[in-house]
Amino acid sequence: MNILLFSNYSIGCVPYYVTRALIKMGHNVSAFSPDYDQEGWKHCNVNIDVNDLVKKSFDKVDLLLFVEASTGTKFFPAGLQYVPVPTVWWGIDNHLNYRWHKEYANLFDVAFFTQKEYLIKARKYGTKNILWLPLACDEEIHRDRNLKRIYDVSFVGNLTKSRKKFFQGISMPINLVSGAYLEELGWIYSQSKIVLNICAREELNMRFFEAMCAGALLITQKIDAGVNDLFQAGKHFVFHNISDASKVVKYYLENDDERIKIAEEGKREVLARHTYIKRMEEMLFQIPSKEEILDLRRLKFSSYKVFVQESLVYRHRSFKLMEKARKSMAEAFKKNRILPVFYTIRFGFYRLIERIEKLFIKNF
Repeated sequence: MNILLFSNYSIGCVPYYVTRALIKMGHNVSAFSPDYDQEGWKHCNVNIDVNDLVKKSFDKVDLLLFVEASTGTKFFPAGLQYVPVPTVWWGIDNHLNYRWHKEYANLFDVAFFTQKEYLIKARKYGTKNILWLPLACDEEIHRDRNLKRIYDVSFVGNLTKSRKKFFQGISMPINLVSGAYLEELGWIYSQSKIVLNICAREELNMRFFEAMCAGALLITQKIDAGVNDLFQAGKHFVFHNISDASKVVKYYLENDDERIKIAEEGKREVLARHTYIKRMEEMLFQIPSKEEILDLRRLKFSSYKVFVQESLVYRHRSFKLMEKARKSMAEAFKKNRILPVFYTIRFGFYRLIERIEKLFIKNF
């Protein structure tokens, strides 16, 4: 399959692993980003018309795949409506960007969310073309290197104020590392007995899969997020409840056999079911035929709704494309003079609910 991949690339991000997985699977991938032009990635403009690249790339393009990265430019390619092949989007940070993710997903033929609870919320909101595709590990980069585990406990990630306070409450030394990615991250996990996980907003994050792949015992903040659909607590990993993290960590440091057994079970499970190759196999399996997709797309763009959704994304503070937002809303009113108003009011109502719900989520 010939695939054009687009992303606001950043080091150690999901699109990097996706590209590796697709190439290992035998697909031809041409990757574009407004933020990066190394290691096979090609630079493009933030608002590039993807139809131009379809014409200039492979003799035949089979798929346009868009994968969100957690940082960098907010990438908004143009021309999705007119691409003669399926368009797919994988939204990574639903827990941070749900406000516009639930609208943006509609601009693609098929969309995937990493976070199950936000998928459920988006479907209730009315976003129908989305499926759950959790994060994963890279079986080579995050592998167990069979090194001496010189660190009792490690954490690799951004050290926010809340996280620093949390780690200060753990009554033992912790190997805290910021700015480690790819191979360096894999080496740290391979030298750690335990990886202590804390989530930004109770999400199922990359660290969850990467730590287990390296053979460390994952002790993670207790969350829902679809974890129990993928793993079994006590068999593949261990939960902590924030307040008892120190006690849980101490127990598994004092019980080596139990720690090693759970870590090995976790490693086997992620390697069998939760690599990026497995995720890409699932993604490609879920994409309908080209003919079916193009029929559905024509139907969708004949309605006012997709143009309202486009307008709401354009005007979000991540993009601030106000002129495009006005044009999209004007197109929506051409198709229906009343319903765009009701959709916008409904959007505001759900936005209020989202703000209230955020008050009950612990941010780290």
